[in-house]
Amino acid sequence: MRRTSPRQATVVRMIERYEAGATLREVADEFGVHRMTVSRALKRADVRLRRAGLDETSAQRATELYGLIAIEGVAAV
Repeated sequence: MRRTSPRQATVVRMIERYEAGATLREVADEFGVHRMTVSRALKRADVRLRRAGLDETSAQRATELYGLIAIEGVAAV
């Protein structure tokens, strides 16, 4: 069975959701498609995709770990 691309009206709604701040995964879940389907549809529509970043908890943990590495590096000198 050949996979089909989302219809234009669906892509317009995907773009609206994505530009409103939803992630690719959230848009995909909402429309019942795979994340890569959303990604391809947005790219074909010349929508610039955001880079995935760390959530607040992960960012805080990374900052803490980076601080420990920097302190250990100074202590080794």
